[in-house]
Parts: sequence; structure tokens; C-alpha cells
Amino acid sequence: MYKTIFFQCEGYMLGINPKQKFESVLKWFESLKNGIKSEIERLFNESIADTVKLVDVGFANVLGRYDEAVQHNKLIIKAQRNTGETLI
Repeated sequence: MYKTIFFQCEGYMLGINPKQKFESVLKWFESLKNGIKSEIERLFNESIADTVKLVDVGFANVLGRYDEAVQHNKLIIKAQRNTGETLI
């Protein structure tokens, strides 16, 4: 059984997938060239550019982009309801 690893970023506690082994998480942290906030911003921007992918509102909070994320997610949920698709 794995436990969630939490780290602090911009005053928020963010959790890493509990299925990841601690050693894998450490290697991932070490591989980040510009720090965790830059990685969060990269992942957020990647999601916000995707018209079918929900954005992580936790990441949005860290970046001060909560309202943008909520609006993005609302549009996706509305589109999926209109087409009968299910959220993944």
C-alpha cells in the first residue's frame, strides 16, 4: 500500500499520486529543471489548451488562475453533457 506524498507550493499542500513509489517521486523532483511551480504551470497550461481535458483546480489555485480553470471545466462539462460523453 502506498501513501500520498504531500509537498508545499505557494502556501498550498499538493499531493502526489499515492500509487507512485517514494523513490520514483524523488527522481521526478530531481529531474525538474525549473522547480515544482514551473512544472505545475506547464501541466496546467497543457490542460487548459486541451478542449476535452478538465483542469486541476488545485494547480489553478497555486497559480492564481482558479476562475480561468472553473470556466474551462464548465465548458467541457457542458459539451460532454450535450454529446452524452462521460467524464474520465
